[in-house]
Order: sequence, then structure tokens, then C-alpha cells
Amino acid sequence: MGSFPYYLRSVLLTAGFSFIGPVAVVLVVLVFCVASSLMPGIHGWGHHAASQVRMFLEVFGGGSAITGVIVIGLTFSFVGALFETYTFYLKN
Repeated sequence: MGSFPYYLRSVLLTAGFSFIGPVAVVLVVLVFCVASSLMPGIHGWGHHAASQVRMFLEVFGGGSAITGVIVIGLTFSFVGALFETYTFYLKN
């Protein structure tokens, strides 16, 4: 029972970082697309790319882009926690 607090802390940190990572990447891509849609030379490309990213997120979110980001983050978080559990199991 002595190693359980270390395991729990490790899994929670891994799950948290695994959630934040993909959410941050998606948000950076979306911000880049929206920012590029404000530039005169690549206005069309930026608007189209932002629309495509939004539609991609809506597929995973059942029609809502924010729900799509959360679903992707939770999925990555779950997989990260599973990998951490497997690694902890191999060490002990």
C-alpha cells in the first residue's frame, strides 16, 4: 500500500498533461488559422482552414466544436493513464 499514493499522483499528472497537450495543439492550430484569415494575402486560405478545423471538431463533438475538443482531450487523457498504468505495472 506504500506505493499507491505515488502511483495515483503519477497517473493523475499523466492524465492531466495528456489532456492539456492535444487541447493546446488544437487551439494553437485554430488560433493560427483565424489569425491568418485576418491577413490580406491569405484571407481565403485562413478562413477555409478555420472552417475545416471547426468541422473536424464538430464530428467528434456531435455538432459542437467545444465538445469535440473535450472528447479528444479526454480520449488522450484516458490513453495516457493506461500507458502510465502499464509502465507502473512493469516497474513493480
